[in-house]
Amino acid sequence: MISILFFGNTDFSFEVLKTLTNEFNVFVLTKKNSKLQSFLQNLSIPYRTFDKSLKKELDCIPELNQRKFDFICSCDFGSYIPSEVVGLAKFSVNVHPSILPKYRGAAPIQRAIMNLETETGVSFIEISDKVDAGGVYYCEKIEISDSQVYSELREKLAKLSADLLPGVIKDIFNGFLTPKPQDESQVSFAPKIQPEEEKIKISDCFRTLRYIHALSFTPGGYILTNIGRIKILRVKISDEKVDYGFLSSVQSKLLIGCSDGSLEVLECQIEGKRKVSAKEFLNGYFRYLPLMLL
Repeated sequence: MISILFFGNTDFSFEVLKTLTNEFNVFVLTKKNSKLQSFLQNLSIPYRTFDKSLKKELDCIPELNQRKFDFICSCDFGSYIPSEVVGLAKFSVNVHPSILPKYRGAAPIQRAIMNLETETGVSFIEISDKVDAGGVYYCEKIEISDSQVYSELREKLAKLSADLLPGVIKDIFNGFLTPKPQDESQVSFAPKIQPEEEKIKISDCFRTLRYIHALSFTPGGYILTNIGRIKILRVKISDEKVDYGFLSSVQSKLLIGCSDGSLEVLECQIEGKRKVSAKEFLNGYFRYLPLMLL
């Protein structure tokens, strides 16, 4: 049976890991107190944790020397895997949720939505010293819907990755898939979303809609008003017209005025309170409208 040393830290990682354990022998390395560790604690999947630096703690993980692995596999790991670890196996594969070489880096799904892309996907690549720069074994594309928020698209890509990875591993192992170099002239990057980017940039309707959806539901983009921050979590383009730069209400609809029209707010969240529908928000805050965006 194919043996795999798996690196991951998140719920995305866990979605993929579950399918691997059905068909392969898998040993997991994850950061201490990661979300993946919380899932593994009640399961029979063998794993070890490391604290800060995997490179510094290699000698404390005896399984790396005691076991032989066919594959090193990483998925949503977010940390450098030392070359001496990659060298423990004949093959390596990293799961990356973009159509490489576009959107290398930490936030490929969010940046693809934000940048008005019509499609994204998942790429299965060799692990390399440069971030997400390894040769591509296989890539599967999917459409980005304008109504889809980041958390939903991320879940969809996690399930797609989980469905495809076992077959990709078998095809690599059997020599049916070989890595193809990425076109370096087409490279783009997807840096982590910074706190200052969470304030929604109001421009035209479509660009603003995509910006809002790229941040939803985590971390959630916000507008700033004189009643505090309001996270805007889901919107759609409206036929109604309201003043640019204002949060207003027309015919029982909650609207944000953009440069070329307005967006109808479907879900939102006052800072420190629970997520609510626009109707629930209007029931509690209608008297404050219209609100100028600060």
